[in-house]
Amino acid sequence: QEVVPLENEITFNEAIIEEREQGIKEVQQQISEVNEIFKDLADLVHVQGGMIDDIGSNIENSHSATVQATSHLKRASKIQRANSS
Repeated sequence: QEVVPLENEITFNEAIIEEREQGIKEVQQQISEVNEIFKDLADLVHVQGGMIDDIGSNIENSHSATVQATSHLKRASKIQRANSS
């Protein structure tokens, strides 16, 4: 008579262990998926970081060219006024 309750308890405990094991496997899978997401995000940040650096460089070059063009236009305007006089 005592054997049956023990077998039931063992079966119950095994079911709980199986359920917990399945839960742990699901958590491991989710962690793996999150890890992949972070790797993809890191790759995107790296690529976009390079693009931002290129944009920043282009802005600096445009600013420099604009300053130089403004100087040339001022000089040309002075020469034009001098020649008109």
